[in-house]
Amino acid sequence: MREVYIIDGARTPFGEFCGSLRDIKAIDLGAIAARGAFERSRIKPEMIDQVVFGNVLHTSSDAIYGARHVALKSGVPMAVPALTVNRIGGSGLQALISGAQMIRLKEAEVCLVGGMENMSQSPQIVRNTRSRAVSGYSYMEDSLWMALIDSYNNMMMVDTAENIAEKYSISREEQLNSEIEILKSQSLANEVVVGNGPVIARFVSRAELDEMPLRKMPVVDGPIRIVQIDDFDWSPCGGTHVVNTGQVGLVKVTRIERRKKQSRVHFLCGRRALADYDQKQGVVRDVVAHLTTSEDELLSSVQRLEAEIKRLRKTLNEAQMQLLEQELAEWIAQAEPIGELRVVCLAFEDRDPVLLREAARRLTEEADVVALLATSLPSPQFVFARPEDVTADMGALMRAACAAVGGRGGGRPQFAQGGAPEGASAVHALEAAVEQLRMG
Repeated sequence: MREVYIIDGARTPFGEFCGSLRDIKAIDLGAIAARGAFERSRIKPEMIDQVVFGNVLHTSSDAIYGARHVALKSGVPMAVPALTVNRIGGSGLQALISGAQMIRLKEAEVCLVGGMENMSQSPQIVRNTRSRAVSGYSYMEDSLWMALIDSYNNMMMVDTAENIAEKYSISREEQLNSEIEILKSQSLANEVVVGNGPVIARFVSRAELDEMPLRKMPVVDGPIRIVQIDDFDWSPCGGTHVVNTGQVGLVKVTRIERRKKQSRVHFLCGRRALADYDQKQGVVRDVVAHLTTSEDELLSSVQRLEAEIKRLRKTLNEAQMQLLEQELAEWIAQAEPIGELRVVCLAFEDRDPVLLREAARRLTEEADVVALLATSLPSPQFVFARPEDVTADMGALMRAACAAVGGRGGGRPQFAQGGAPEGASAVHALEAAVEQLRMG
C-alpha cells in the first residue's frame, strides 16, 4: 500500500467572534492558508492533482464553490478537480483523510487539503420570502444559532460533551485526575531532558527486538530501527532525533482535550515552548499593568471586576427600565393618529436595540398603538410592532423602510426587525414606513 506523507502546512490566525477577521470570507482565509502552505513546502501549485477543503457553515454567497475557489485563488490550475466536504467539527480532518485516500487509490500524487470557516459572517436569514404569496408571512432566522441546534433531536452542540460524560461515566474527578497525571508526565519528561542522557538510533534483529522493553511492538517486516533514550525508553522510529535529551529543551503541556476515556495532549518543546511562554507572560504583564495589580492577585482582581460589571449592568438595566416607564407615557401622549391607530414613531441616536424591543413590546400592550422605533448607532436598526388585533403588516412596513435606505429586514405581521448600512438615515426609513402605513 502506498505511503502518504504530510509535507507541510500553514494556517491563518484564529480570531475572536466578530473580531478583526469578521470581514474576510472563509474562502479567502482558506486561500491565504493555501498560499502559505505552498510557500513553506516549496510545492508548486502546478503540482497539485486534487484539492479537498472542509467547510461547515456556508456564510458567503459564493460558499457553494468552496474548495474550487480556494484552489483558483491560491494559483492551482483550473483543470484540477476540487471537492468541498462537511463532517461538522471534523470537516478539516475529513479533507485530510479524503486526500490521503485519493493518493492511496492512485487518483492523485499530491493533494492540497484543509479546512475553512468564518462563523462571524453567519447571516440572518429571512425565511418564506419566496413563498410569501402562499404562506402569508416571513420571519428572520439566525443561521448560526439554528445551526448549533440539532433539529433531529433538538439538542445544542454544547450538550453533547455532558451527555458523553454521562454515557461513559466520566466524572469531573476523573478528568481532574487525568490532568494531574499528565502534569506528572510533564515533570518526568523535563527530568529526562535535564539529565542530558544519550539518544541512540540503531538497527536491531528480531531476536534483539524481543528482548527490548518496547511500548509498542512494530508490525513492519525487515530491519527495525530502534531509538533508545538513555535507560528510559526504547521505541521503533524512522525519524530524525537529537543526540542527547538536553537538546530537546523545556517540555511544556499547553492544552489537554478529553476524547472518550482518553486524553489528547498538546505540548511544545525548546524554543517554541520558550516563545509561547514569552508571549503569554507578555499578556499577563499587560493585564497586570492595566488592572494595577500583581500577578499573584490577577485572578482575584479579574473576578472582582466581573462581579462589579455584573452589578453595574444590573443597576443600569434597572435605571433604564425606570426611565422607560416614564418615557412610554410621554411617547403615547405624543403619538401621531393615523386612522384609528396611534403611531409612536421615534428615532434615537444610541439606544440599545434590546431596549427598543422591550419598548415596542410595552407600547403595543395598548390596544391601538403601533410602535415604529429606530436607533442609529453604530448603524441604523429598526423595530416595528403592533397589537395582535391590529391588521397593519409590520413585515411590509419594515421592507418599505429598509428599501428606502438600502437596508435589509423582515418579520411577522405583528413584529419585524431590520437594519441599514452605517451612515443611512434612520429618520428617512421611518418616514417611508409611515407613508406605507398611511397607504394602507
